[in-house]
Amino acid sequence: MEAYVRHGSFVESLGAPRVFAHDIGTLRGFGDILHQVPGIRKYDRTTAIARPDDVVFLKSAPDKTYLQWLGEVGLGSKNIVVINGREDVSLPERIMKNGGKNTLDQLLGDSRNGAVFSPYYGGRLERRTSDYLGLFMYSHTELAEELDNKIGFKLTCKKLGIPVVKESIIDTYMTESEMARVIQQRLEKTGKVILRGEYGASASTIHVLNHVDTSFLQGLRKRYPTRDRFLVEPFFETRSSPSSVWFIKRDGSIIHLRTSNQILENGISHLGNEFPVQFDEGFVDRMSFRFAQYLAKKGFIGPFGLDYIETEKGIFATECNPRMTGAIYPWELVYLLEQKGSVRAARSENIKLPHGCREFKVLKQLWNDVLYDGKSSEGVVIPYNVGPIRTGKVTVLCTGDSTESVMGLLSYIKSKLESIEM
Repeated sequence: MEAYVRHGSFVESLGAPRVFAHDIGTLRGFGDILHQVPGIRKYDRTTAIARPDDVVFLKSAPDKTYLQWLGEVGLGSKNIVVINGREDVSLPERIMKNGGKNTLDQLLGDSRNGAVFSPYYGGRLERRTSDYLGLFMYSHTELAEELDNKIGFKLTCKKLGIPVVKESIIDTYMTESEMARVIQQRLEKTGKVILRGEYGASASTIHVLNHVDTSFLQGLRKRYPTRDRFLVEPFFETRSSPSSVWFIKRDGSIIHLRTSNQILENGISHLGNEFPVQFDEGFVDRMSFRFAQYLAKKGFIGPFGLDYIETEKGIFATECNPRMTGAIYPWELVYLLEQKGSVRAARSENIKLPHGCREFKVLKQLWNDVLYDGKSSEGVVIPYNVGPIRTGKVTVLCTGDSTESVMGLLSYIKSKLESIEM
């Protein structure tokens, strides 16, 4: 087996300087969840991981106290560029419409010649933006679009010998009775099935059924009037949800960022990640590296993540995200912390905030004794998705010497919030 770099850095693998323009809203199928997740348009997970000379394009201004705190502890960039626009206009579109190129020229000067463009997802819109900026984009658009297909991913896994759950396929051109017949066959396996759209992000096209519901199937056909396909799989109770994130450089070399366990809300939507893990990490890494080698040979570059489920019958691959994922950001922070000392356990998690805590200055005061101080690597808290703070959400990374110490730290900061709410 060829070697790969283990627990590397996503940011440093890009080259330098970097121009970040991460907008989750450009993902295919994302429109279905825009109104379901509070503050999702304001997500900002690049400000904390960017290095001082990188450029970070944002759709809204970060909390000033948060920026000040990042600077105090040696994190973040000094080049934050806020591009205003209508809420429904994406960040790449705003960059092209509002003179983002001139701003970039002023900030980078001669160093822009070697700069790279890092989008959240390297689609066609992002490619136009990179062309407009005159920057190399760290993604392969055609391959990213191909790999975003969950049905195609399963076919590839079968060719590579990577275990997947046996599936059937329905499409919205089928009649309700035809769809019902397929679903009923899978229901007989476990008494519950999961429908996963061919495309989609953040569980936007996932549905769980424990019986054939004709009215649901009618609604599905109306909701997707064009020919949309869905995987129909038996729903297995999961012991864990392995996640493995990777990066492929321009020269084809492969970087393993981290393997962790996904924390899922309601067993479906992403809430956070944690390590160390209880599942067979070596098996997940071997299967993931096999897939990474396949991608490298096809010419894929940039970040990607592989999701799995662990059941009583084994570990099965479920999908490939050929882009940034929610797990890459906290593990980049862990990489930075590991330059100062060991990080034996860590957990990232979305936290809901009561009304009295929706400014960073309040959180800073509440969590002052455990916030990262720029020195310690374990026993610290780093808030890193502060963009949606005014909508009542923030994402944090907690570290420790064990899973128990991390959970204790997380409970502690949550109790501080509860004291304000009371």
